[in-house]
Amino acid sequence: PNELKTLFKSIYEKRVFVEQSDTKPYDGGYLYDMYSLYLNSSYDEDFETWMGNKNADQKQYTLIYQDVVDEFSKLKKQYGYANFDDLLLEMLQLQKEKEFGFIEILVDEYQDTNPLQGKILDGFKPKSLFCVGDYDQSIYAFNGSDIGIISSFDKRYEGAKVFTLDKNYRSTAPILSL
Repeated sequence: PNELKTLFKSIYEKRVFVEQSDTKPYDGGYLYDMYSLYLNSSYDEDFETWMGNKNADQKQYTLIYQDVVDEFSKLKKQYGYANFDDLLLEMLQLQKEKEFGFIEILVDEYQDTNPLQGKILDGFKPKSLFCVGDYDQSIYAFNGSDIGIISSFDKRYEGAKVFTLDKNYRSTAPILSL
């Protein structure tokens, strides 16, 4: 991951930004992180549009940002590099070409699922899907997790059953009082 971020920043540093306002362009490291967030959290929106909508003050730089991303993607492919985002995207692509035939899937920490992970999970089309999650423990919004994925579970999966645990089985009264 560090080497790919360094590659991204070196591509970024070749670009010339003409500032037309008081808004400074993002630095290469931050843009790399924003691109990762885009890959994990967008719902079929292109990067330029997503960036412009998410950060309107950066809209003047989106064509340059897109150019950096395009060159980065080309070089990764040329040299056979991949990061975790690429592995997820590769799985999503493989699902279009092949069925995996999983009968059962269990997902823990489902509250932290992001749209990309949600698409992959849907793409497996398991006969049985068991997800465990807690709304109150959602901590990965910075990485694109979407609480709407867990909250719409019963609407997205026909015949889904939701069980709510309202008793704490993890901590007994003596532990809590201590």
